[in-house]
Amino acid sequence: MKNRIFTNRTRVFSDSVKMETETMFYEDGIIKTYPLAYELGQQITANGSTVTMKAKVTVDSDGNTSVMPYRRDSGQRYRHLFKTRHGEVKETNEDVIVKFQFSKSQGRWKICDDLETETDDILSFLETTNDIRKWQ
Repeated sequence: MKNRIFTNRTRVFSDSVKMETETMFYEDGIIKTYPLAYELGQQITANGSTVTMKAKVTVDSDGNTSVMPYRRDSGQRYRHLFKTRHGEVKETNEDVIVKFQFSKSQGRWKICDDLETETDDILSFLETTNDIRKWQ
């Protein structure tokens, strides 16, 4: 499988938009916001489709709510740097994260072989990259 290096810098919304809405706060923590009838028909997402964001949501006791994406400009918590078939390298502001995930159905020996190969690929990436912020 071909290894990929990621660069994600996308706009989430087409512009800064002020919209009147109805907001429902449910007991279990779900918050749903609906545009009022006269606000319908606007396209606020940059690509015109549904956007899923990972974010920090803060609700004050009076209902004032703010949503802050983990990564501005991309709506992602992590910056993805490198990927193999079963592994990936990503970073936050503070950490470099190396993650592997294998299916149990592969069997112990296939997992060991793949882990060894992909670890070498990730080590090579880490040894040669200048892409990681605050790299020392």
